[in-house]
Amino acid sequence: MKKLFCLLSLLALSYVSFAQQPTQAVDFTITDLDGVEHNLFTYLDAGKHVYIEFILAG
Repeated sequence: MKKLFCLLSLLALSYVSFAQQPTQAVDFTITDLDGVEHNLFTYLDAGKHVYIEFILAG
């Protein structure tokens, strides 16, 4: 049982080590449909989480 626990622990640790590393965001400004400009770093500096969804019309 102890060997099984060690094996599972090793597998879990190896999985975590391959997780995606955080990267530095590039600042940009975009205008929404109402004509209001939004700057990414303004939201990040305010401590907000930002989710960006790109929809390609085609």
